[in-house]
Amino acid sequence: MKKELIAFAFCLVLMVGVVSAIFIPSEDDDDTDGDGVFDADDLCAGTALGDAVNSDGCSITQICSPEDVWKNHGSYVSCVAHTAESFVAQGLISEEEKDAIVSEAGQSEIGK
Repeated sequence: MKKELIAFAFCLVLMVGVVSAIFIPSEDDDDTDGDGVFDADDLCAGTALGDAVNSDGCSITQICSPEDVWKNHGSYVSCVAHTAESFVAQGLISEEEKDAIVSEAGQSEIGK
């Protein structure tokens, strides 16, 4: 009887540990900016709400930041165009969204 009780207690402790690991979120499960990428894996913290992000948690704006120093306007627009095309290829944005994003970059004063 004692062996069965010890085995039961061991199984109970094991089950509680497994359930805790599955259902209790850890700090690694935080997604502070709400972009769908856990903070531990997010290379671009602070993504604007609603922005499409790649698997690194980076939006087009974060990859081609308007705050960066650009050699010229064409360099900025090229970055946006290539990054937006990559987002289309990954299914993150539509062609129409890409066109609008690139058009907006082209009309901006960034890098001028």
